[in-house]
Amino acid sequence: MITALLAILVTAMFSIVMLGVIMSQITPTQLQQATTRTVFAAEAGVNAAVGQIRNAEDSPDGAGKVYGDVSQLPCTATGTVSSSGTALAYQVQIRYFTADPTTQSDAWRASHALPCTAGYGPSADPTHALIESSGTGLVVQNAPGDLDRTIEVVYTFQVSNSNIPGGYIFSWDRSTPGAPDRFCLEATSVSAGANVRYVAAADCGDNDARQLWVYDKDYRIKLASSTVASSGADPLCVTATPNGSTAVRATLQLCDDATSASRWNQLWSWMGDASWEGENSDISDYSSYYLSTGTGTIAVGSYLQVWNKTGSAEWQSYNPDPRVGAGRAGIDTHQIVNYYEFGRCADVTHGTIGESQMIVYPCKQDPSIAQTKLNWNHKWYYDEPTNKEGTSAVQQIYVNNGSKYCLTSTDSDGGFATFKSCSSSNTGQKWTRYAEMLSSYSDSWVFKDGYGRCLDLGPWYHFGQSSQESWSTLVTQQCNGTLSQKWNAPADISVATLGGYWELP
Repeated sequence: MITALLAILVTAMFSIVMLGVIMSQITPTQLQQATTRTVFAAEAGVNAAVGQIRNAEDSPDGAGKVYGDVSQLPCTATGTVSSSGTALAYQVQIRYFTADPTTQSDAWRASHALPCTAGYGPSADPTHALIESSGTGLVVQNAPGDLDRTIEVVYTFQVSNSNIPGGYIFSWDRSTPGAPDRFCLEATSVSAGANVRYVAAADCGDNDARQLWVYDKDYRIKLASSTVASSGADPLCVTATPNGSTAVRATLQLCDDATSASRWNQLWSWMGDASWEGENSDISDYSSYYLSTGTGTIAVGSYLQVWNKTGSAEWQSYNPDPRVGAGRAGIDTHQIVNYYEFGRCADVTHGTIGESQMIVYPCKQDPSIAQTKLNWNHKWYYDEPTNKEGTSAVQQIYVNNGSKYCLTSTDSDGGFATFKSCSSSNTGQKWTRYAEMLSSYSDSWVFKDGYGRCLDLGPWYHFGQSSQESWSTLVTQQCNGTLSQKWNAPADISVATLGGYWELP
């Protein structure tokens, strides 16, 4: 009997101890379950934000390609994770950057985040998004503190400096000096044999697939939609064979092989006098035949022709959109092409060293074998880093019109970069070229002056009178990784990725 009582007593004591242990673990277990659910809610918030970012698409362009629409990018996101009536929810803050914020400090992130406005998106094209998502809403009785858990993830946008393939080739009527663009070129159809005609500038955009053009490195003007690999079409080139003083209508024809001798009548050079000049038949130099209406005047419905320009200057009327492209221009031709306005090259305004503002201007071309015919004001000399990686030594950027002049900054944000007599002691003439910086694309392909600012695009230059001749000026600004601060940048594509996963304390 005594033994039985002792056994009962020991069992009861163990039961009391076990009950105490179980009771002590109820709240921690509930906490663990709750915090697990809130971190899952935070992850649901990340998924929701990424979904909104990836769905921020613009309408297809004339070439059928779809690009992102910055105005649709979200600044925040909120939601619940179930429809069962629970309070479990997520709250997301999204900050956008032009450089990778993954390893940066809170102070850096605060000063470099792009302003974001609901309905308008970030203030500039971002390369990265920092997504901070908190799971909220659960409460465990008798548990101190909140149970919210916050995670952050860095989303890297898929970007390419091929930009939108193609732009408009505008024209104006030279019989009215200072008049704005009045026309643009349009193919009569998207097929070989089509003509090219002038349409009213107000109608540019109505038939994008027939109005968007690419000026390629092979000196050919191509219908943009025919250059898209996924279209299944063969590239179509503006083609015209001169016939003395008789105007010959230009047509779209399949682009000849890149080495074919017969391609000469598809080669066109944009000239500083706003003309498109053809190539001679042995592909060695300019031909003195030009694209024009062949009638001396431009009107809606006029057809594009090749002509020897006799008796008229209307052939000097072309103003290609920057998106048309830079043709052959680049470091190999001693030209500096802007990344944002990628059909524009650094230029000495009016070919006059003393101008108070330098500009970017449609890139001039030189198809001659010797490559000696570019005007001096488009040939800007500097040393690219070896293998186009890393940084150069401090150097001068100069032009030479018989005397050497160096690009000079003014140690001010928005200050115009101009040319002065070269001096080794002038801090404003000390430039460092940053080519491909493997650690940061944001810092790549820039020119930084001796004061630490980057060469950038500034306000339009109005030639002292009207806004009709509107070319962007060259200024220096605080380096911020924006596209307008990149120069002679090669094609670069970064694939969209999600990384930098971290739970915040």
